Amino acid sequence: MHHEVAVAGSGTNAFGDRFGLVRTYDEKTGTLLWHDEVGMAGRHDDLLAIVAVRGMLVAVGTSTPRDANGQMDLSSADALIAAYVP
Repeated sequence: MHHEVAVAGSGTNAFGDRFGLVRTYDEKTGTLLWHDEVGMAGRHDDLLAIVAVRGMLVAVGTSTPRDANGQMDLSSADALIAAYVP
């Protein structure tokens, strides 16, 4: 029986934008099976949790725009939801 371990998190690109990241690994070997990145330019996108639901992986987090000074504008944060059928 093949088992996978799914993780959600975030990374930063060369422009300083954060993006959400989902990866699955083989439970026994630790081999990366697949990954995806989700995000938009000029925003800080973070995936904070992941759960398996009805054969899908659903990751949730936040998407926060930058203000005119390049700082995160927390008053304008949005929910970020990404669903995958691995």
